Amino acid sequence: MPPQRSSRAGSAAQSSHNSNRSVVKRDGSDSPIYLASTALVTPEEAKQARKRFFDALGEGVAYPGMRKAITSADQLTEVQLKRCFDILHACGSATDVCATLVTTRASVDGFLDAVFHDWNSDKEGDLVKPELEFMVEAECVAGIICTTPDYHHNISACRASDTCTAAISAIISYSCNPAMLKMEFTMVDPFTGQSEAFCPLGRADIRWA
Repeated sequence: MPPQRSSRAGSAAQSSHNSNRSVVKRDGSDSPIYLASTALVTPEEAKQARKRFFDALGEGVAYPGMRKAITSADQLTEVQLKRCFDILHACGSATDVCATLVTTRASVDGFLDAVFHDWNSDKEGDLVKPELEFMVEAECVAGIICTTPDYHHNISACRASDTCTAAISAIISYSCNPAMLKMEFTMVDPFTGQSEAFCPLGRADIRWA
């Protein structure tokens, strides 16, 4: 009989040990370990934080919430670097149909160097404004010289005729340095075939587009 009591005691101890081990496993599954260190923000908290940020900007605070001044691209976060990359890629795509992510990658380092040249986030005064020099030019058909102005009352009638073939072109150019907008009219000389400046003032035989 004593061996039976010892067996029951051993079974009880083993059962208790197994129970404790199962509790430990259950507690571990109910309390997972989060590796992310970012605090969870509710939509309402995000809305209030955004409101405070814009209120500070409205009060003239240059960089609210910024812990330290940014003086070089080395201090930008990956999110900020991605934004710079996107801006440069958008500019490249707008001016070059062959622009790709690879071409943007090749020029993004120089872009960041230019951005932070003689500039930092807490610098007093206005931002450095680079001198840009460019000129844009466009040309379009502005009208037609009508050979029979008594019969052709608009440009559609001239275009339907085989005799009204002398087109007048308008060339518009804009330059930023110096700031200037210029427009001139030209037409092709029927004898030389060359485009020459043309003055439309006082002409009653022009049908404008």
